[in-house]
Amino acid sequence: MKYSVSVRSSFSSAHRVKLPNGDWEPLHGHNYKVEVCISSDKLDDNGMVIDFLLLKEALDSVVSKLHNSNLNENSYITSKVDIPTAENLGLFILKEVEGIIGRKVSYVKIYETDDFFVVVRSD
Repeated sequence: MKYSVSVRSSFSSAHRVKLPNGDWEPLHGHNYKVEVCISSDKLDDNGMVIDFLLLKEALDSVVSKLHNSNLNENSYITSKVDIPTAENLGLFILKEVEGIIGRKVSYVKIYETDDFFVVVRSD
């Protein structure tokens, strides 16, 4: 049996990324939605993979440092990410949440819009 526990959060930020031709696109914003998932073959003594609230607190603590910022100038993320693409944001959030909870994150799904999203998996 495989169990998965997921939580969601959101944040609003601006960023610039490079276009395929190498030019920088104009600064623009997104209302990001983020989903983080932990999976396990076993449940703990309380019958859980992880408590929802612990995972949600970890995710919220990460996204709160990104909220209402220009990601290209936010030192919390620029110390680890050169260009804040959705892919890089997803990996950054995955690693940050893992560091907080001390557990492997199965995936992070980050939506830039309702139609455009990235999934970063740890497998």
